[in-house]
Amino acid sequence: MSYDDLIDVVDDNDEVIDTKTKKEVMEQVLPHRGVNIILFNSKDEIFVHQRSLDKKAYPGYWAFLFGGFVDAGESHDEAALRELEEESGIKADKLEFLKYFRYQTRSDDWFGKLYRLISDENVKIQEEEIEKGFFIHLSELDDFIKNNKIEPSNKYMYKDFKELIIN
Repeated sequence: MSYDDLIDVVDDNDEVIDTKTKKEVMEQVLPHRGVNIILFNSKDEIFVHQRSLDKKAYPGYWAFLFGGFVDAGESHDEAALRELEEESGIKADKLEFLKYFRYQTRSDDWFGKLYRLISDENVKIQEEEIEKGFFIHLSELDDFIKNNKIEPSNKYMYKDFKELIIN
């Protein structure tokens, strides 16, 4: 996604009120929509990955969620399928919806949907976005999060939605 891509700006009720570039949304911390996808395989393993060292936000930090912005005019469901395919190379027909939420900090404000996919397809990471990635067993996730620099929204998701993520 380019910083010139158009993003819907939303109000406190998640209703579209404007359209701005991704750059404007990020710089002005405007409320928008986003998606996150957790990728599991059939062995109870979750895919973790290190963000590209060239990313503007949190380069080199670790994540267990794929995801990103919802484009202007796009639904959460469409964005989730697009982001999953772009970042993992996996083309899914449908994802399991887990949770609707608002993520709000000093530097970020978005209404999101969290999804899950269980797939044994090979992951082909998007090299512009991801340095490296691999599957770890769910029983190792707590230690992985404690012992690595984790991207803040991923920490939030794990803390608040741990039961959804690991069940």
